[in-house]
Amino acid sequence: MTAPTAVAATAIVRTTIFVVAGAPDLPNQYGPGFITPARVEIKWRTDDHPRRAAVAAYVDGHWRKDADTPTDHPLGQHYQGPVDTWPDWVADIAQQALATEETTR
Repeated sequence: MTAPTAVAATAIVRTTIFVVAGAPDLPNQYGPGFITPARVEIKWRTDDHPRRAAVAAYVDGHWRKDADTPTDHPLGQHYQGPVDTWPDWVADIAQQALATEETTR
């Protein structure tokens, strides 16, 4: 048996989770109704890889059947690709997370 070697590990993805209040409901991407957002999770690469600009968001909250029918059913959805195709307030939170990353580099 060979002796164990040291393992080098470098973090290349950062995640920040934001609690949100007052965000508008989002249309449910996967079926009828809406999501009343509670949290937004932003993930992005922190290294100098060509996909450095890759950023993704996950919004979770509770499903609403319609504007008048709140539920306690958890529901979430992903946003990827160009940030300018996301809901404006989700894109703003992503930009906030990325700006924070740039000031700590």
